[in-house]
Amino acid sequence: MNFSQNLKYLMSEKNINQLALANIAGVSQRTISSWLNAQNEPSAFSIIRIADYFGVSVDYLLGRVDDFGSIPYATPTAPALTEKEEELVATFRRMPEGAQAIALDTMHSLAGDNAHAQSVRISHKRA
Repeated sequence: MNFSQNLKYLMSEKNINQLALANIAGVSQRTISSWLNAQNEPSAFSIIRIADYFGVSVDYLLGRVDDFGSIPYATPTAPALTEKEEELVATFRRMPEGAQAIALDTMHSLAGDNAHAQSVRISHKRA
């Protein structure tokens, strides 16, 4: 089996949809779709995150071995979100893409991430 077939199988076994996997892998849902349709291949970073999430080896995910492989370390888990963080995420997901960019820029400014906020403002002016 190849990467797209193995990914489809793992998603089915874990009952996870493309959007949820996109959040785990740090990519868009469209990118997940392109992987599942074998139109594109993931970066090494994405492959590692996906393998860690499903608890399989990278070799299994890439179709190099038929068994899951043994993972010599515990799969990292993210800390649970606070109630305020959950509210922020839910609100952010309801916003249109342009408003999300403005919200991120504002949050970086409020957090004192001036270098990031300035680079975002410059890229918005070019667009």
